[in-house]
Amino acid sequence: VKYFQSSNPKNLIEFLDGKEKEIVQQKKKIEKIIPEIELKRKFAKDKQEAIVYEGLEGVKVAFNNILNLLKKNEEYFVFTLGDELERDELKRFFKNYHRKRIEKKINVRLIVNKKIKKMFSKYYIYKGGKVKYTELNLPTGIFIYGDNVMTVVYGEKLSAFVITSKNNAERYKEFFEEMWKIAKK
Repeated sequence: VKYFQSSNPKNLIEFLDGKEKEIVQQKKKIEKIIPEIELKRKFAKDKQEAIVYEGLEGVKVAFNNILNLLKKNEEYFVFTLGDELERDELKRFFKNYHRKRIEKKINVRLIVNKKIKKMFSKYYIYKGGKVKYTELNLPTGIFIYGDNVMTVVYGEKLSAFVITSKNNAERYKEFFEEMWKIAKK
């Protein structure tokens, strides 16, 4: 059997005073490095990077990033894929994706090749989306959102290439707006 005796209650005050001094010292250290952290955050906002997503599962992650980045009533812009959209796996994927997009109230404007207008109208017209058609052959799917441009290619394997660059995204948005003016409903 062991017996314990409590120490003087005034020791608690001394203990807390010691902790308080430690906190004050930590606060001073943090205040010194805050300007450096803020500078790093500023540069991170202007960052440029590229990420590659491979396979349907990887591309799903890339598309979910669109939904996670954009807020209610924001809009993104798309030059759609072509005949690849007739594949059942993409029909299922985009049906599910657009359901989530509609729930989040994110809008989209799409420019689609006229060759696939009938199929596109049947499977891909969703609420919150505006569509125009063009005679131009669109070689890949291009999705412009925030400071990102995602290129989706369906070759041997489905792939998405996301470039994060404010300057690049702004130029693609300008290009999209010009194409939107000449595309037909």
